[in-house]
Amino acid sequence: MTGTINVKHMKVLFTPARTIRVLVFALCCIAGINTTSWAQGGEQFPISTTVTISTPYSPYLSDYTLDNFNRFTLQVRLLDENQLEPIPITAKLFIEKLSNPGTPMVSEEFVDLGNISNGGTLIFNSSSEKVEELFTFSSPAPLEETMYNFRVVIYDARTRVQLSNNSLFSGQNILISRNDPPFLNLPLNESVISTQAQNIMFQWTPRHVGYNSFGRIKYTFELFQMENVDDNPNVIVNAPGGIPFVSAELFDGNSFLNASLQGDLLVFAGNSLQLIEGKRYAWRIKADEIDNMDAANSIFKNNGYSEVFSFYYNDACDAPTLQNLSADEPGEIKVSWLGQLNHTSYELMYRPFESNQSYQIFTTNRASYTIE
Repeated sequence: MTGTINVKHMKVLFTPARTIRVLVFALCCIAGINTTSWAQGGEQFPISTTVTISTPYSPYLSDYTLDNFNRFTLQVRLLDENQLEPIPITAKLFIEKLSNPGTPMVSEEFVDLGNISNGGTLIFNSSSEKVEELFTFSSPAPLEETMYNFRVVIYDARTRVQLSNNSLFSGQNILISRNDPPFLNLPLNESVISTQAQNIMFQWTPRHVGYNSFGRIKYTFELFQMENVDDNPNVIVNAPGGIPFVSAELFDGNSFLNASLQGDLLVFAGNSLQLIEGKRYAWRIKADEIDNMDAANSIFKNNGYSEVFSFYYNDACDAPTLQNLSADEPGEIKVSWLGQLNHTSYELMYRPFESNQSYQIFTTNRASYTIE
């Protein structure tokens, strides 16, 4: 059977056979479009991975394997729920610097994660030996202060065929940065603390971020006694072999020398520090994580140490106030002043006006003096 269709006075001849060929060609075109679209969307893998890293983000890779706090969690999920036959899987960890993509750090060895099947999910956290194995690198140097991508790629343990995505989108991005050490507040630098003070307070301002509670951080209080009041406190504190007059770790629930820690405020009662009148003292605070087992692996700048403050332990000796200056008698000048209750003696220094002569110095325990 044949027929014709007039389209604007044009004749198109068709037969059933030609119609079939046209339909087949059209279906092939449609199938080709779908295939191209699928290919452009990337490969589809049977396994998905989710990496979760909790703050604070440490530059030291060993910190992510500590079981005190769960910093690293890996979830492996088989997407095919009809896959009944167990698949033995292995994995590698990729850590890639986003400022220099394409050259990631990769686990030294494949890590066996066991079998997965039937749409199952496997979870590994910091307390798992598998996570510790994933963080085994040939050169485990501390991470730089920049953005990194952490991701885990799954392979078939028998053939090493890749079973999960290995793109930046399959991992977690974290920013590595060291925290600033505490900022000292009280007592003010170069201040005087009275020997009559009922309490001695040391206060600082924490400058770390990314911690859920105060209990994650411990402080070390260090107090140095300076033999010479004119010495540089920084030299005394940082001298090789320098031993603090007082040193103690501070965290919630502990106390020492009758001191109580209230957040970032340390209060000593009475004379519990056994300070010596007339001496100068230097002090500083060190911040660190409670679960940090290696003192060299600090997430704080300057290894967690604050700047150094100093104070004098003595009664404040304010200058007297000049009350009267008179010359009632020829060749005599009478000077009087108002002192403080804790003043016991005075030094009077004088010389002729606009003279380069040395000062004459007289000592008295009275609040007046006559210069002859």
